Amino acid sequence: MKKLKRHLNRRLRAGPLVWTAAIGMAGLFFALPDLKLPKNFDEAFQGLKGRAAQELQKHLPDTLQPQAPGLQGIATVIDGDTIDIHKQRIRLHAIDAPESAQRCWKGGVEWRCGQAAALALQNRTERRTVRCEETGRDRYGRIVGRCFQGDLNLNAWLVEEGHAVAAPQYGRDYVAHEARAKAARRGIWAGEFILPADWRKGVREPQG
Repeated sequence: MKKLKRHLNRRLRAGPLVWTAAIGMAGLFFALPDLKLPKNFDEAFQGLKGRAAQELQKHLPDTLQPQAPGLQGIATVIDGDTIDIHKQRIRLHAIDAPESAQRCWKGGVEWRCGQAAALALQNRTERRTVRCEETGRDRYGRIVGRCFQGDLNLNAWLVEEGHAVAAPQYGRDYVAHEARAKAARRGIWAGEFILPADWRKGVREPQG
């Protein structure tokens, strides 16, 4: 008789737990009606996890959406408008920074504005995660994109601080940022400089 009582007590105690689990599983299957349950329970569980992740992703804001592989990580700065993330070369969209060897002038004194642009970008991104959104490819096959450190648009920041000029032939995203940098005489706008595109053509003296 005592054994029978113990058995019944165990069954009664387990009952609510079993029913709770059953109701929870039923709710998941109703929420995911397309899920096909294979005979192998492990496969069913993995399938359930995958579908649950897909449903969750639909409701995430853009900033939390998974990024394309290789477009998020610690950046290596190549120059003032080019970085590497996971060995993928990324050219910053719609801006043009002075070339690495380029010189500018301030108060008649020459300074290495190309090196300064690269160092500014390096200091801004050092040991911080950078996320890039691909906008296309350039003629060399490099990824072109908008890159962010947290909520900061690095393309815009470089132009606003006078470390790069806008490249409206590729997009007018940063024309207003350039106008503000020029008005405030920040960075290269504090003196004389050669447009990076002209420097690449061999021009070595400021025009006009």
